[in-house]
Amino acid sequence: MSDTILDFIPEVAAYQVDLTKESRTKELRVGIAKSAAFEDALFVDVNSVYDGPIETAALAKQVESDFDLVVGKLGLKEKADVQ
Repeated sequence: MSDTILDFIPEVAAYQVDLTKESRTKELRVGIAKSAAFEDALFVDVNSVYDGPIETAALAKQVESDFDLVVGKLGLKEKADVQ
């Protein structure tokens, strides 16, 4: 796209992630971009679709688990702010 519209510069990578062996998700996508708000930081957006219905607490645990799986597959780890 940037070849045809010179003012557009790609800044986000988006992927569909297959977690069918590790999760109850039917579909999961992740977007990765350099943070506009924080220097030397990434913005990771995870969108997922689950078979339902799922109890709210169970869904929250599954979403957290899936996020951790994605971050692990990316080789990322949250950096603690040590002072």
